Amino acid sequence: MTNEIPQYPEVEIDKIIIPQERARAYLTPEQFEELKASIKEQGFRVPIIVRQLPDGRLELVDGENRIKACKELGITKVPYILADSDEKKAQILNFQANWIRGFQNPVDVAECLLRAYKAGATIDDLAKWTGHTKEWVNKYLVLNDLPEEFKDALRKGLIPVGVIWEAARLEDPDEIYNTIRTAIDLHWTVREVANFVEQRLIALREKELSEIKFEGPQFPSLEEAMRMARLRTCGVCQGKYDMDDVRGLVICKNCLDVLAAASEISTNPAEAAKFIKEVVQKEKERALYEELKRKFENQ
Repeated sequence: MTNEIPQYPEVEIDKIIIPQERARAYLTPEQFEELKASIKEQGFRVPIIVRQLPDGRLELVDGENRIKACKELGITKVPYILADSDEKKAQILNFQANWIRGFQNPVDVAECLLRAYKAGATIDDLAKWTGHTKEWVNKYLVLNDLPEEFKDALRKGLIPVGVIWEAARLEDPDEIYNTIRTAIDLHWTVREVANFVEQRLIALREKELSEIKFEGPQFPSLEEAMRMARLRTCGVCQGKYDMDDVRGLVICKNCLDVLAAASEISTNPAEAAKFIKEVVQKEKERALYEELKRKFENQ
């Protein structure tokens, strides 16, 4: 068995056309310097991939960072592999090469999926190549419609892509925009955005039920939004509590104390359930009384 490096034809770098719209693997300065050092010490071992255009020119499919490194090292020619000239296949090859190396951010993935889709790849194709579901592919394709300010935030890692998915549950474009904008400003985690969206959906539903003409409640101030982002709903009493005051499968401290008291009072499940029901009912009555009292005092 031979260890010789296969021989490939070479092409002058200046004659290669690099399309503007293509998938790119963005390297950090450190990664790029490592690439340059590797090429300088070991030579150009991995050929670039090009396709031939109808006019005979060669267009790059994969290898932009290696070409850039060669230019800085003063290398004028590089080995290449000629791929099929079909646009769809070229986009597929470009996508798969970058998918294997790993994209740097969700926007890169979204833009590359869109180019492959426009070149003729189906949603089924994209799901198969990425190893994900069609729903996943569609969600990433939607990222292409985001305002540039949000795409830029995703590229810079200011927000995780989960923030977009959670905000999208609000459906209304203005609500989605304001939520994402607030998440960026307040450096929210995905969990905090999810909490905020849950509380916002409740507020929107309550407003819709209370008014015949629904215009929606005013978007919260930053202070109120910060509070809402930490709220969770207790699965027992349905009260809203700070996320630090809930336990396990979302149960508030008060209800947890009631459960503990019930277990001490009786080991009989029926008696314990009756005790819990009575305590919760009294708590609801007390809360209703306090609410009516505040309304009366404010009149």
